[in-house]
Amino acid sequence: MKLLPRTKSQMAHEMGICLRTFQRKLKKANLNIPRGLISPSCQLKIYQALQWFPISTELNVDVMKSHIEARNAPKRPKRV
Repeated sequence: MKLLPRTKSQMAHEMGICLRTFQRKLKKANLNIPRGLISPSCQLKIYQALQWFPISTELNVDVMKSHIEARNAPKRPKRV
């Protein structure tokens, strides 16, 4: 399945939450998404930031793989 540009309202509906809750989650994740259609690449960033994955798409596999890789990436040592 290929992602198409969508609005915040459409994404919120897909996640099963109201638009206002979706906007609060975006704000909490420090994502500033302008009005209008959201590009597929921006949608991926939103999915990753909110740790939400579409249920039955090839995208689900790709997003989950990148999320797991990012989580398992070696952490840089802290500077002393």
